Amino acid sequence: MAAKCEKASKEELKGFVTKERFNEVNEEKKQAEADLKVANEKIDGFEKLNLDSETLKSEIETLKADNLAKDEAHKKEIHRIKVETAIDKAIADKKGKNSTAIKALLNSDNFNLDEVDFNDDGTVKGLAARLDELIKTDEYLFDTSEQKLTFKGTNPGESGNEPLDKGANTADWSYEDFVNEVENQK
Repeated sequence: MAAKCEKASKEELKGFVTKERFNEVNEEKKQAEADLKVANEKIDGFEKLNLDSETLKSEIETLKADNLAKDEAHKKEIHRIKVETAIDKAIADKKGKNSTAIKALLNSDNFNLDEVDFNDDGTVKGLAARLDELIKTDEYLFDTSEQKLTFKGTNPGESGNEPLDKGANTADWSYEDFVNEVENQK
């Protein structure tokens, strides 16, 4: 039964996309749509104008430079989203209580969030060690307590049919004897 559930779960997760990847693709799509809209507006503007070839060439060069600048800004934005998502995930994995305060402490020390690199597994290089240092110095920002699950009520495997007075023989008791025993235990 467990193997069947595991197989069904794996089948369900085949098309799963991480939140980081979804945000990245979604942001790229929005940026591409905005760039397309701007380019179409500029093309429409050219059609309305009767410009000579030199003016068009200079305008094209200007547009190319603008597009390169937009591409750079877009790459930086995608990198920022990846970094923030990786940091948020790392903070959540370390049971951080206030991610904004933790990020501020990370950025205040010589750990510049704008100039980070990624490991092969998608985590930020040096972040785990830096978070471990923060856990030691600013423990109040993390939930470091080990919570043990406790059950109240009945315990599995116990019958619960034990006599009230463990030394008494209840086979010969009357109803009043049971009532007296219960009242005496309160």
